[in-house]
Amino acid sequence: MKKILVSLGALVLLASTVSFATVPNWDIKGGTWALDFLCVENCGGHYYHTMAITAFDRDTGVFSGSGTWNNDASYTWVVTGTVSGNAINFKIVYTGSNPGYYSEVQGEIITATSMSGTWVSSAVQSGTWTASGLAVEIPYKCVKLKEGVLKYSAGHYLAGKPLVLGYDPFGYNYQAHLFDGSYANAYLGGDGLPPYQGDDVAYLAVNPSAASKWYWPYRSTRVLMKWNDAWLSNLDCNGDSLLDRHYGYASYIDSGAWETNHMWDSYLDAGTMCTWNWFTKIVAVPADATLVGGKWYNSDGTEIGPSLWGDFATIMSVYNDLCAGYSGVEYLSPAGPGFGKY
Repeated sequence: MKKILVSLGALVLLASTVSFATVPNWDIKGGTWALDFLCVENCGGHYYHTMAITAFDRDTGVFSGSGTWNNDASYTWVVTGTVSGNAINFKIVYTGSNPGYYSEVQGEIITATSMSGTWVSSAVQSGTWTASGLAVEIPYKCVKLKEGVLKYSAGHYLAGKPLVLGYDPFGYNYQAHLFDGSYANAYLGGDGLPPYQGDDVAYLAVNPSAASKWYWPYRSTRVLMKWNDAWLSNLDCNGDSLLDRHYGYASYIDSGAWETNHMWDSYLDAGTMCTWNWFTKIVAVPADATLVGGKWYNSDGTEIGPSLWGDFATIMSVYNDLCAGYSGVEYLSPAGPGFGKY
């Protein structure tokens, strides 16, 4: 039996993303803001305003307040908007002189004391803006699966539905860092297709596009994957609306991420039913590792293992298929097969 050439670690790297509304990083209800609107289209010069935020929701980022044009206090206005992460968007509507005139403003909170961006008005004017004031950084609270707000992303078969604490219909258990199911099911959901239940005819009758997927020939192969937090966490602690990967690190390198893949299946060979199984260990390489000739080496020159997806190395591979003459360890890292080394 020819071994499956695509290692299952890619399944977790390509696992379905999840999303929810981005929470604000800043609370801007801290005194007043001095706004400088620079007009560059259909007007000219600087227009200085003062804005006071009177209400701010730290959960949603929605805010409201009021303000005036510094040159003429009869030009009063109200403001409503939203802070999402570092982004800020708001609308100013005049209520005093020139009532109904409005400006739609978007930009970014740069620091605790400054914001900037662009604006357009109902009079087809536009330009840039800056603001100085005081914002308070909001400590980010990690979002847990059990809170029910983490959801499958657009394009997934379960798009918009909350992730569950246990196994989902495809075999993923994000809370426990496990996948247990069909090789095909590891990918079908992300491609917008329902889980495969074992009946080819019934499944393809409703989902004919599945037959053209590269992973469809491996649908009978069972896969058990396990991984740690660094590989794919069950939390979102950085506010990017996704389950964290290599949290605290710019990439997987040096993150301590690891994953194991265990696959097994059977096939008929000249009237004999044969079985095979394949177990691999994969680790993210340390920062001081060197890639030479397709293999990673640690700082003292000891081989870690064959390179995989750039940031990873295989440190153990065990394959058994007695019909084909395979039995036991195929590869064992000279640096050691233990996860704690990396």
